[in-house]
Amino acid sequence: MRKDVFSGRWVIMAEAATVRPSDFHFKKFVRETTFCPFCETNEASTPAEVFAIRPSGLSANGPGWSVRVVPNSDPRLRIEGELGRRAEGFHDLMNGVGAHEIIVETPRHDRSLHEFEIYEICDVIRAYVARIVDLEGDKRIRYVLIFKNHGEEAGAHTITHSISQLMALPVTPRTVKTKLITARDYFALKEHASTAMCSGKN
Repeated sequence: MRKDVFSGRWVIMAEAATVRPSDFHFKKFVRETTFCPFCETNEASTPAEVFAIRPSGLSANGPGWSVRVVPNSDPRLRIEGELGRRAEGFHDLMNGVGAHEIIVETPRHDRSLHEFEIYEICDVIRAYVARIVDLEGDKRIRYVLIFKNHGEEAGAHTITHSISQLMALPVTPRTVKTKLITARDYFALKEHASTAMCSGKN
């Protein structure tokens, strides 16, 4: 991770990557008709699960689940290691420590989130909460972001199984921090004004 000297934001940088003009052209969307590692019975094709919702008595990393969470096989951040914050030239750097996980929202390949029953959506949200609570126990983690790419232009042309992603960051994003500070200051101002009104002060 590298701190942008102009904006003060931390940015995740690839250690070795080349951006080509062709990377900015979208390929025609084609629904997968071949093997999908996120479908039920293909559990051995993903990293070992870190969380799953399944009936009691069933084995981990096997079928029978309704929601399953696994580490991303090509993570942008890794849970192992120390932050190692340091200076290099005029840049502030730190190791890419954090988490990058895949929330597989359904064992079925032919269903999307908008087609789920309410109880199925509740299971997905339960998985979100469980992972956030677990990651909160890691003192290196400062912020957890959950996002979902939907549609070809959002980058969902490579994976058509219904999934969300989670990224746990070692920093609080600058825009979020600004909102938190503003909310804190606003609360303090209104609390002060409310106290003054109740005491009869102007």
